[in-house]
Amino acid sequence: MNRKYLTRRGFALAGLAAAAGCAAGERIAPGAPRRDVKAFVGVTVLSMGAGGRLLDQTVLVEGSRIVAIGPRASTPVPGDALRLGRPGQILMPGLADMHVHIQSAEQAAMLLANGVTTARNMWGFDATLALSRAIETGDAPGPWIHSTGALIDGPNPIWPGAAIAETPEAARQLVRQTREQGFPAIKLYARLSAEAFTAAAAEARTLGLRVYCHVPESMSLGQVIDAGVDSIEHLDAYEFALNSTNTDRSYRGRDAVWAGVEERLFAGLAQRLRTAGVWSVPTLIVRIAPARGYADFERAIARPEVRFTDRETLDFWRMAYTRSQGADRQALLQRAEAGHAMRLRCVRALHDAGAGLMIGTDMPNPFVFPGASLHEEMQLHVEAGLRPDQVLALVTSAPARFLRLDGEFGMVARGTRADLLLLDGDPERDLAVLHAPSGVMAAGRWYDAAALDRLKEDVAHRVSREPPPA
Repeated sequence: MNRKYLTRRGFALAGLAAAAGCAAGERIAPGAPRRDVKAFVGVTVLSMGAGGRLLDQTVLVEGSRIVAIGPRASTPVPGDALRLGRPGQILMPGLADMHVHIQSAEQAAMLLANGVTTARNMWGFDATLALSRAIETGDAPGPWIHSTGALIDGPNPIWPGAAIAETPEAARQLVRQTREQGFPAIKLYARLSAEAFTAAAAEARTLGLRVYCHVPESMSLGQVIDAGVDSIEHLDAYEFALNSTNTDRSYRGRDAVWAGVEERLFAGLAQRLRTAGVWSVPTLIVRIAPARGYADFERAIARPEVRFTDRETLDFWRMAYTRSQGADRQALLQRAEAGHAMRLRCVRALHDAGAGLMIGTDMPNPFVFPGASLHEEMQLHVEAGLRPDQVLALVTSAPARFLRLDGEFGMVARGTRADLLLLDGDPERDLAVLHAPSGVMAAGRWYDAAALDRLKEDVAHRVSREPPPA
């Protein structure tokens, strides 16, 4: 991903919070002191915690926190509170996309506009920390960001700009540098030697950093699990552990390998991951969306989400499309669909075994859109055989548990961060109601539907006026 891009753009949306505005009807007399209190009155609460589903509730928010929740009849509402919600509406936690690459303030804004209030960013820079601070202070709209530092890879890295560790000591030094920069996690990548990978993971554990990874070409999936990582992204190298005959470890032809995995091996791998406490983030959309998009590029590039996509990202997508010219894209799509079908079955096996599972998208890869594609990823998990309520847990309470932040976000409960969605329908019956929330609250800041629309339109305006990247 492009470090120069995020640094160059800085805070193009620093004033967007004011441009988007808060909910209509928030009345503050000039110069009059008041508490920042908001009240959702008479709503049905999907707590995503021990409370379950609670009917006819009042939820009080002061500042960035939920300060009270209880039956409407017995929960008083302060006179100066902004009243939100109505009987029949549903209040639930905001969504978490647990694998993103936020490269601009516009992308952060689009995550929020689609109901994402928590994002795990998988390659961070100084500008990432600056953007995170701006979001926390209200100077830019976006989700709460948990970010790794620079991607740590070995010699001849796959991505330009990665931090290179040729030796175990170099790997340990990069981990220490990540902590000094203020990041809470590291990401280990494909070209690391087994010795450097293991050294980095051990150093991170010593320093209290989380470890997220791909399975490097130098190691097996089992070796990575034994190294004590916290999560493995994209079901990376699972296909080799699930295939007793194909040992091709190259980055090519993986759909063909996935198509040949042996379902009899699913349960054993899922149990091993569960026992080790290693979580999986399948990012199904990033495997299938490019293949589908490039098979019918004109249709894909005409999707409405493209309006909110900056020129540099679109150039990256077109470049990848151009590189595939000469290939039989329909044949590639057929292989991708065959591999996708087996990934779906693997996801179901992981969930059924109780292995740690979260939902992420890997945006902004080709045709993976900030926020919008999280809803696509959720639907893919339904196609894998999960119920809507089970999918909701994977984008709310599960990320909080993974980050060891139970009680901080991911549920509607007293004391949690006020990251909330107000909905006109029941997402436990139909996830589609999440596409058009009545409002989104992020750390106590309220955006009604009109404000969310203004936020999107401002993003569309800004990306359309961008000059070509230098």
